[in-house]
Amino acid sequence: MKLHRMELGFNGTNSYLVSDQDSTFIIDPGADGEKILAFIQEKNLEVDKIILTHGHFDHIGAVAYIQEKTGAKLFIHSEDKEYLMDGQKNLSYFTGDLIETVSPDSLLEEGDLIGNFRVIHSPGHTPGSICLYNEEEGILFSGDTIFKNGYGRTDFPGGDQQTLFNSIRKLLQLPDETIVLPGHGPSTTIAEFKRYIS
Repeated sequence: MKLHRMELGFNGTNSYLVSDQDSTFIIDPGADGEKILAFIQEKNLEVDKIILTHGHFDHIGAVAYIQEKTGAKLFIHSEDKEYLMDGQKNLSYFTGDLIETVSPDSLLEEGDLIGNFRVIHSPGHTPGSICLYNEEEGILFSGDTIFKNGYGRTDFPGGDQQTLFNSIRKLLQLPDETIVLPGHGPSTTIAEFKRYIS
């Protein structure tokens, strides 16, 4: 497996390109579509899937552009589907640059598999937030559920603090050595996150 991280947009959203023998997918193309496409072309990659950890503007901003240029299929959890077409829910309304993007090709649920990655439904930041866990590689893409020394906000529409804490408890069951690749900021591990919240 090959993994590339790009930091995009004014608030530094992490977008990840993940390649294995069978496919290449991009997680959270939040902004800077031309930059993403140039990187894809430079690495001679064929992106066939776009996977969204949730539906906020800073994670979906370049979806339509990347989908148009690559033909990649779009995946999001069923409970965040409406965020793609609702500028108030995806918060783009408040930036002055309204994002009402394309409809998803496939709706994700807890336990779905994308290659070797298992979908973990982790609501709280949004109702349809997800993480992607690869047990073999020991990697968790955590979106805006947990960060290095932090966790997702719950004061946006659809957020709920107790629900988020329940999701975090679920993630803490993963092995301590699991590498956490968040939606913003540097990587961490489950062990480091446990120390942060203790």
